[in-house]
Amino acid sequence: MKHQDKSLQDQLLSFKKEIISLSYEDTLESLDKILSEFKNDSIPLKELQEYYVQAKVYLEHAQSLLEDVEQSVSQIDLDALNKVSDKK
Repeated sequence: MKHQDKSLQDQLLSFKKEIISLSYEDTLESLDKILSEFKNDSIPLKELQEYYVQAKVYLEHAQSLLEDVEQSVSQIDLDALNKVSDKK
């Protein structure tokens, strides 16, 4: 069992490296494909855990991308407010 866990951990790390360069839109598209397969019961039981892990990684990546954009927008808003305050 520990060997299987190690293999799954290796797959997870490899998969994370693969998706790091995906855009938000590509990430959601890939996640949607997995979710469609879940709904259609088309994933063999043997592969269910792997698909679940992939979906989780896609979701985490999408959330991370959103958080980055949110932080950028917040910073822009703060910068704009500071400029307006400085003009007064």
